[in-house]
Amino acid sequence: MSSALPKLKSDGAGVGEHAAPNWGVSLVPRAAMSLRRGDALFRAGEPALNAYFLDSGWTALQRLSAAGRSFTLAWCEQGAALGLAETLLGLPYQATAIMVTAGAVRRVTQQELRAQLRAGGRPAEGLMEALSRSWNEMADRLAALGLADSAPQRLAHFVLEWAAEDGHRPPLRHEEIAAQCGLARETVSRLVSEWRRNGIAAVRGGRAVVRDHARLVEIEAQGWHRTTV
Repeated sequence: MSSALPKLKSDGAGVGEHAAPNWGVSLVPRAAMSLRRGDALFRAGEPALNAYFLDSGWTALQRLSAAGRSFTLAWCEQGAALGLAETLLGLPYQATAIMVTAGAVRRVTQQELRAQLRAGGRPAEGLMEALSRSWNEMADRLAALGLADSAPQRLAHFVLEWAAEDGHRPPLRHEEIAAQCGLARETVSRLVSEWRRNGIAAVRGGRAVVRDHARLVEIEAQGWHRTTV
C-alpha cells in the first residue's frame, strides 16, 4: 500500500501534511521515471515485483467496492512508498496506483528492498517506518469511513478535511471526490449542488469552499436533512 496517506495530521496519522523522507533516493541511485496524469504504476491483483517511491506529484490508491465502484484508499504525495508491503512480502498488489497529477517515481525491486533490510542501518529503519505509517494510516482511513452511516456524512467529512488542507491537495473533479468517499459521482454532484444552494459548501475550481462550517460539522455528525432547495 502507501506510506503517506494524505489526510490532515502528521505523516503518521493520515493525510501527510508534509512529505515523508524519500527512501527510494538512498536505496537505489536510479533515475526517476516521469509519469503523466492518469498513468497507472500497478493494478490490484498483479504480482508485486517492484515498490515505487514518489519523487513528485500525487498518486491515488484505488480499489473496487463490492458494488463495482472505484474507491480511493489513499492520496499519496512526494515521499510516499507505493506497493512496499506487497513487494517485501511477495503478495499481489492490494490496490491500483493511478497518477492524479504528472510526477516522477523511483522503482525499487523486491531483491533490492530485501537486501537493504538484511544490511540494516538507516535505510532499513526507513523502510520499517514507512510500513508502520502505511498500516496506521489505512486503519485511520477505514475507521473514518466505517463510522459514517450515510453519503452526506462521508462527503461532509471529506469536504471539511479537504478545506482544512488549504490547497495542499491537488484540484479534484467530482468523480475523484466520489472515489475518495466511496460514493457514486451522481450522488456527489447532487449533494454539492444542494449544499451550494443552501449556502453550506461548494466546489470551485477543483477546491472545497466551506461557507457554513457549523452546519457542515452537524451534517458530518448527523447526516443531511434537506430544507429549502
